[in-house]
Amino acid sequence: MAAPRPGPLRGLGGSRHRAGLAPRPLGASALRCLGAFLPNHPFDVVYNHGLRHLLGTRPLPRSRAPRRFACAVATVWLTPTGLAFFAGATTVGYVLGAAFVLAALVPTLTDFCIPSFFYGLLFGKRGACPWDAR
Repeated sequence: MAAPRPGPLRGLGGSRHRAGLAPRPLGASALRCLGAFLPNHPFDVVYNHGLRHLLGTRPLPRSRAPRRFACAVATVWLTPTGLAFFAGATTVGYVLGAAFVLAALVPTLTDFCIPSFFYGLLFGKRGACPWDAR
């Protein structure tokens, strides 16, 4: 008796498991997508309804358009990153992921948000980025 032949999606699933990272960027992409369309990012909700009470701090304000735009940019970036891992193109996935981490370090270290800056340029909104006000 001949061994069963693999199904048409077997290779795709196997590459996803070899990469081991496909669900993470895709899940992060889903969270960023929510941050682009909701008045508050899901992590802000967790902070506002839990952590801030333990720390005794004020609630975070609603997300303004530049921040929602930045979440949309992150969604567009993380989706192909996750899909690259899912398809087995781990080198492409790692390059896109590393570039994303570097781009995310910029506002963390300098208070300059690249997507918010471009939002200000695209929509003529000076002050969308904190550096515009300086």
